[in-house]
Amino acid sequence: MTETATPLVTPTPEPTIQPDISLLRNTLEKVEFGSPTNMSLSQEGEIYIPGHIKNQKEIILVIENSLASNTIYNEVSTAMDYGLFAKNNIYCSGEGITVYASVNANDTFSSDADTVYVSDVLSAKKFLVTTPNMDVDWYINNLEPVEMPRFYEKLISEAELNSLVFEPSDFLVSNTMEFPGQPDFSVRYNSSTNTFEIVGSGTFNIDSSMYFKGNLVISVHSTNNANKSFLLADGSIEIQGTSLTPESENDILNLYSIHGSIIINTHNSEIKGVMYASGVTGNPLYDNSKSGDVIIAGSDNTLIGSVAAGKDILIRGANTTIKYPEDALIYERTEYYDDVTTTFDFKRIVKLFISKYAGSDTKLGVIQYSDSANENSFVLYDLSNIDEIIQLVNEVDNMDNNYTTKNNLGDGLRRAYHTLNNRSESDVPKYIVNVNLTAPNRWTSESSSYIGYKTDNESADYISGDGTLDIDEKGLDYAKVIGNMISSSDITPVFIDYSNASSISSKLEDISVSAGAKALPDGKHYYTIPSNEDFVSLAIGILQSQPANVILDNVFYEEIYPVEVVVTKVPSGMELTQDIYDGDIRYTVSGKLGDIMLTYDGIKFIMTPYSFDVFVRYVSFGKIEYLGSDSKITYTINYIDTNGDEQIMMLEKSFEDMEVNVGWIVDLQ
Repeated sequence: MTETATPLVTPTPEPTIQPDISLLRNTLEKVEFGSPTNMSLSQEGEIYIPGHIKNQKEIILVIENSLASNTIYNEVSTAMDYGLFAKNNIYCSGEGITVYASVNANDTFSSDADTVYVSDVLSAKKFLVTTPNMDVDWYINNLEPVEMPRFYEKLISEAELNSLVFEPSDFLVSNTMEFPGQPDFSVRYNSSTNTFEIVGSGTFNIDSSMYFKGNLVISVHSTNNANKSFLLADGSIEIQGTSLTPESENDILNLYSIHGSIIINTHNSEIKGVMYASGVTGNPLYDNSKSGDVIIAGSDNTLIGSVAAGKDILIRGANTTIKYPEDALIYERTEYYDDVTTTFDFKRIVKLFISKYAGSDTKLGVIQYSDSANENSFVLYDLSNIDEIIQLVNEVDNMDNNYTTKNNLGDGLRRAYHTLNNRSESDVPKYIVNVNLTAPNRWTSESSSYIGYKTDNESADYISGDGTLDIDEKGLDYAKVIGNMISSSDITPVFIDYSNASSISSKLEDISVSAGAKALPDGKHYYTIPSNEDFVSLAIGILQSQPANVILDNVFYEEIYPVEVVVTKVPSGMELTQDIYDGDIRYTVSGKLGDIMLTYDGIKFIMTPYSFDVFVRYVSFGKIEYLGSDSKITYTINYIDTNGDEQIMMLEKSFEDMEVNVGWIVDLQ
């Protein structure tokens, strides 16, 4: 396991004024001289926190331990795993940017756009954000850059094999030629700008990758690209057009620029495909400063695929939407990337999870299952304690690898449910995180009659099911029954498909829905994870999720009362002193307030109204003035910023000025 770094000590910040908190005094406007008077002080309002509040969690990681050796996975994430990927920086300056995908900038993510929404992980080394409406599922601070493989040599070879290479020397006689095999389309060449342009009407067929030895402009209405081939150019590529809409599932436009940039300059259009600007510099024909850039301009455009920049992504358009495709670009990634692959190793996955939570206020247990979940300790380990971390890692190392096709997911969920649900003394957020490779095909019976499902917390003694195809679907049904139990509890379930296999997707969706898993932006209720690094991102997302309710226990009240006021009683735990100010003896009340409840509404924390009483006597006639500057409440909040660093935020607020009239109150009756 990776050794956990010791966090740096964060200096105490200067207090900042928090205008969304209201402090109120409530007392009589007219009071009698010398009589005891009650004054109620209250607070309410909202608190914005630029990160997530540190809070306790309890998690059971329920992970499949079976053969599953016929499925392989990417060892590392690469550019096409993301909806937006930049080897350097991403700059957002347009209007209305919506991304239903993961986003990665190896260096800086910068945004001053009016609105940005990212449905999945947003990862970068640094964040420079002034966007007023920024909604991101979770932020990740990059420690290692993500790779962007170059595969243009494969595309050139394919184009040469099919005689689809276009170069300036082909246009010495005429600047226009009919496109080979497609009489409705032509290729024009502008020698002054070294630019090729594909023009025509109807559907442009892309049966093979094509190579243009210059810049390229594309303005075709639709394509037929069943082979998911690429249009490759030495220089920059620009897409032009209005109201472009895919006419079929094969209407795909995959683009690859070697030395130039890719510019999307369409309007009111939907484009499917990969935009890949590899950023190869050193060719004197092209501007190295723009090599590897992808510029998304235009307006009202939707890109379904992956945008990968060898340098920077610049989003300048209005109402831009990026969607990652349902097929996860599996064909493109496997065809053109030399992926480093590995068989699934459940122990490594568990240790990745542990390493990301080490040092946090989290209790974690691990339940591995195949035919059953019997062989587990069902212990939650405190990950803020190094000794318990070592115990958990040793427990994982001592687990046997099961080489079987049997999958009793329901049994793993059953034991996880009871392990968490039996901890009634703990009211911290609880999670079950399930990692799946195959569909359930075994189930646990309550008795030897094999009639009813086992739902209690005892060992699985009676197990049935074919262990392969789950022909009678009782393995699936059993997992859904336990899922219903989870749904009726306060446990949050998270389901992860590590296989990308269509054969289990519908079954895992049914189980996820039964357990009450939240719907994701793509409509599914489970995550599909293509690599170990993406699993780590999801784990960190859970770690950085905002708690629904938080107790604020470091709130300090201090007030110097007017000279004419004698404080007679203060709340328990507060300190009452007399001090000399400008020659006058005045009372000072100070101390910590009781626990204050904050409730998260998805954007900010709402403070539950809180009040306390101070009793006073007035020893002077006339108007007694309470100055707001003589009072303050200081809120100290520990949180984790978007870079994963611990921070301290101190918010300070004073009461409003107030006057009280003191006199004799005469009862004439």
